[in-house]
Amino acid sequence: MFLNWAVNKGYLKDTSFRNVTADQQIYGTPYYLTIEERDKILYLDLTDSPRLERHRDKFIFQCLIGCRSNDLDLFTWDHISGEFLEYIPHKNLLAGRTQTVRVPLCDKAIEILERQDPESEYLFRHFCGDLYRQDIKKIVKLAGIERKVTVIDPLTRKAVQKPLYVCASSHLARRTFIGNLYKKIKDPELIASLTGHVEKSMSFIRYRDIDDDIKREVLNLIEG
Repeated sequence: MFLNWAVNKGYLKDTSFRNVTADQQIYGTPYYLTIEERDKILYLDLTDSPRLERHRDKFIFQCLIGCRSNDLDLFTWDHISGEFLEYIPHKNLLAGRTQTVRVPLCDKAIEILERQDPESEYLFRHFCGDLYRQDIKKIVKLAGIERKVTVIDPLTRKAVQKPLYVCASSHLARRTFIGNLYKKIKDPELIASLTGHVEKSMSFIRYRDIDDDIKREVLNLIEG
């Protein structure tokens, strides 16, 4: 895209790069925390590590509202309207979509907010992004969540199995929100309204294949 832009602007005349092809991005089946695993992390005793405790609260809050991590970092107390969180996803704004996402705050989310500093500009104290991502892995491991998940190796483009805590990241929280909602209601339009997804986008459609319970329910229909 950059090289095409440079050609269009007259900064570059050599267009041989257009003969180069690249593999398309491939998506694996999304992995996510179960509600039981999520709550195990929520109630993990981290009083001896205040930073991990703050990052645990931030991560679980994201699990409960389903936003992207870059939006979470920008949330202020002004985004709280009664018992709802209201925001316009930054990624959507870049694409020209201005619909407001309005997410009810469940009791657990409200409890987490009550532990935050009401005098602070942002809902959650900011640390280095890399430090936050490293701490998520530590927290998931400390919670004893070591089950294996299948992921796509970005170099070999082959499926590999790794412990969940190794693969844990801030985006795991968003997947946890979406995955557990699909288990309960299986309504893509409603879930899209809570996450800011475009309902028919590839990144969203793949969530429809995540749950073995859904497959069992379908097969039960023909069992007779």
